[in-house]
Amino acid sequence: MKVIVQSLLFSFILHFVYLVGPMIVGSLKTAFYTPDITGKWQQVDYLQTEVAFGLRLNQAFFIISYFMVDLINWLFIVLYKKRLRA
Repeated sequence: MKVIVQSLLFSFILHFVYLVGPMIVGSLKTAFYTPDITGKWQQVDYLQTEVAFGLRLNQAFFIISYFMVDLINWLFIVLYKKRLRA
């Protein structure tokens, strides 16, 4: 039972880093961005007229990936413990 809890926890941590990591990186890039106004005024780029916010995610994908990563973690933990005993 302890191995299953360890693998579930590790899977949760990996998914958390995978989902929250890009948000943190994007926030840091936005906070430290300094535009180059002097070099950009010579060339004009036209912007889009429509913008889409958000995205649709398939919840089944996250559930399946969570348990697949959990299964892989469980396998690594079991193999690691068997190797320590040998």
